[in-house]
Amino acid sequence: MKKVIAAIVLALVGASCGGGASSTTTAPVVTTTTSAVPLTTTTTSTTVAPVTTTTTGPTTTTSEPAQVDPLLQDRLWAVVLVTADDVLNIRSGPGVGNPIVAAAPPTERDLALTGRFETVGSSRWVELASFETGGWVNAYFLTPQYTTQEIDVAMDTLGRMVELGDLMSTGGDISDPMSRRGLSVIYFDDELRHYSRADLQTIMSSADIVTWSSTGCMACVDRTFAQAVGDTYLSVYDDLPNDAQTLLDDVLIGGGGPFPPEAAIPVPFQNFHFVSFFDPGDDPSFTGLDWWTWLVFFDIEDGQAVIAGMAPAAWAP
Repeated sequence: MKKVIAAIVLALVGASCGGGASSTTTAPVVTTTTSAVPLTTTTTSTTVAPVTTTTTGPTTTTSEPAQVDPLLQDRLWAVVLVTADDVLNIRSGPGVGNPIVAAAPPTERDLALTGRFETVGSSRWVELASFETGGWVNAYFLTPQYTTQEIDVAMDTLGRMVELGDLMSTGGDISDPMSRRGLSVIYFDDELRHYSRADLQTIMSSADIVTWSSTGCMACVDRTFAQAVGDTYLSVYDDLPNDAQTLLDDVLIGGGGPFPPEAAIPVPFQNFHFVSFFDPGDDPSFTGLDWWTWLVFFDIEDGQAVIAGMAPAAWAP
């Protein structure tokens, strides 16, 4: 019997982060041992967000002038969706045509914003009020910081997860409960996979075969999204009326847990709030060691919780 604890996600990588072509991440993956969490390193890998710019010298032509949004000043912000071997570039102005003046680690928190923002192509850039030299960053890689209590009281995270299960059950469009960014997934390896909202409209009916990590999939590695993600999520969801359990901002697993959250949560997701969606397993021949957990990560958009990422942990007998 083989014990496997792991974590997942898929990413966009580009000029807003490090500097180069797309690459896989070094997210913490656990195989009977735990990995340490976020190291700040600068490498040639980059994290790509959808950015379109026109440059003249060091400045960037934008589609609209800088505006002020007081809501951006209401909270501190944290870096998300940057891989463990990368950094979030901070630039002298909005857009990748401007020089890099500093870099934030992939799990940086407590970033204050001035409230000024600017649209560059399809990307929104915001100005930092602090962090060494100040500067501008692509808002794609930021999330507002809320307390666990605020999330628990005001945000219907479980409702979103139930909505996702209902949509997956029909095999149809699953984009509604998702972030405007779409969905990022890390599946028992260090690869950050990303699906846009347009992808999510048809992903459950797609026949496209993808090679996933074999961990937790009983030696079955070539599967569709519906088979790899949908079927395993639904296996937990279907047990919700029976023995499936949920826990906010803590990792809930079997095999003698609790498992340290820092070892189970991939670096790109560490600043998101999350719910552990846990099925303790019910095959008596495995004495409870056939458990499965989905970690569902939430961003906050327009004051509502939306699903931004998913990662599994499991014990594969």
